Amino acid sequence: SRLITQTLSTEDNDLRQIGLAVGVFYRFGQTRDLDPSAFEPIAQLAYHLNEPRLIKHTLQPDTPEMTLWEDILKWIEEQGERVNSPLFWLQRNFLLYGFPAFWIKADWRTALHGFTQDLAVFGITDAPKPE
Repeated sequence: SRLITQTLSTEDNDLRQIGLAVGVFYRFGQTRDLDPSAFEPIAQLAYHLNEPRLIKHTLQPDTPEMTLWEDILKWIEEQGERVNSPLFWLQRNFLLYGFPAFWIKADWRTALHGFTQDLAVFGITDAPKPE
């Protein structure tokens, strides 16, 4: 538990903190006895992707935000069969959570790649579960 809280507290990137917390939440939340001092911050950070927020945002044509939104929607639409995957839903929620505030400042593709890699460390992938 201490290692988890130390790791989260030393990470200064908000999106990375959320990604790591989601990985820990799904990997250890129900299989280990995490101390409440570790589980509470993990659950609070993971909440951002487990229960996405509803926002209203007006997009103007031919703006960076509109281009960004169209790029994200295109990525989502291109996922095909993956839309039934738990990993896809976490990735989708990650992208929607970051729009527009984070993705105006950072490349969403790079962040999504890092998020996906962090989840893979905790065994959250599209790979079929071993029997």
